[in-house]
Amino acid sequence: MDSLIRDALAAQQRGDLGEAERLYAQIVNRTPAPEALVNYGNVLGRQGRAAEAIVQYDRALALAPSLLPALFNRGNALLELGRPDEAVASYDKAVALNPSLAGLWNNRGTALRSARRPSEALASFERAIALDGRHTNALTNRAIALYDLKRFDDARAAADAALAVTPGFAEALYLKANVLSELGRLDEALAFYEQALAARPDHPHALNGVARMALTLCDWDRTARLLPRLESAVRDGRVIVQPFTLLGYSDDAALQLRAAQNAIHRLAPARAPLATGKYKHDRIRLAYLSADFHGHATAILMAELFERHDRSKFEVSAIAFGPDDGSPMRARLKVAFDHFDDVRGLSDFEVARMMRGREIDIAVDLNGHTMDARPGIFAHRPAPVQVNYLVYPGTTGASYMDVILADRIVLPLDQQPYYSEKIVHLPDC
Repeated sequence: MDSLIRDALAAQQRGDLGEAERLYAQIVNRTPAPEALVNYGNVLGRQGRAAEAIVQYDRALALAPSLLPALFNRGNALLELGRPDEAVASYDKAVALNPSLAGLWNNRGTALRSARRPSEALASFERAIALDGRHTNALTNRAIALYDLKRFDDARAAADAALAVTPGFAEALYLKANVLSELGRLDEALAFYEQALAARPDHPHALNGVARMALTLCDWDRTARLLPRLESAVRDGRVIVQPFTLLGYSDDAALQLRAAQNAIHRLAPARAPLATGKYKHDRIRLAYLSADFHGHATAILMAELFERHDRSKFEVSAIAFGPDDGSPMRARLKVAFDHFDDVRGLSDFEVARMMRGREIDIAVDLNGHTMDARPGIFAHRPAPVQVNYLVYPGTTGASYMDVILADRIVLPLDQQPYYSEKIVHLPDC
């Protein structure tokens, strides 16, 4: 057995994951020691099999409930699966065992941020920094949490603190560019996006930041130079070019589809579906999901539509994850639906689970690839039918979006090859 363990560790260390998996499977089938189960889970996780890894971590914890590596890595795997609230619970057990690990507090903060709990995330990152003032990831994550909280001046100072420790750290440069963009300092923002891109050419978002800012600044010479690079980036899929940004550069429908698929695959990949069959209700349970249920153009356009749904046939819900601006429009919308849920404090998985609990028949996305969209909710397939409608008439590129509602002018049927959703035409417009 000892030689088998040595061989498994050696295979794991040299990156021969298939061989390491084979050997660990033999080991844990003979003697399921907790440490071997954790290593087996780690090997599975490195192969992108997080759900299988969690099974092994749980086996280890059944034998040794206080095994820190099992709790820590279990949290990492849950986060990868888009289940941040469960990840936080796992990290909490780990920090109770050893509260002196900066990396643990940092990962806990990342999970809290994914769970839409930015104030708690900030506190966790600050705890990590108190333990290790040169922890570049924690310093940068603190800046990101401050950005989430719209404390932009504080976020800029926090990004500078990260850069003081690690000059040229691409993630901190990119965050600082985002902050400068929010502060209206667009030329400086462009410069920092370019620095982030130079520091890390494969940064997933920096090229998009440069492209977006060039459009915002109407720098047409720069946009002309950027177009070939954007086209190449979309085709090879190594970085994300947001479809909304690409619209300012190209009307190539095939390229737009590829950009959408790339973005969805990286930002909101399909998860295990929560809704696996159709329901039978007296009234169709219809939910609209939007960041724009306030004094916004989308709300102004659609409020009467929500009010006019035939309540003898439809039970209509609003799933709101944008700001409550206290406007008359917000008040109007709250009474326009049978149910109005403000879900800003819930993770994507929690929202999807809530919708599944209500047995929503049809879920309608009113954001697509626009500001503050949350495609991660739809990625969990909370409804049997999922629809892209109105606000973004381009394709989402998502396998879990079934239909796009459009009309013969906005979206002719000859565009079907370039849409992941089935095009369905409304009778007029």
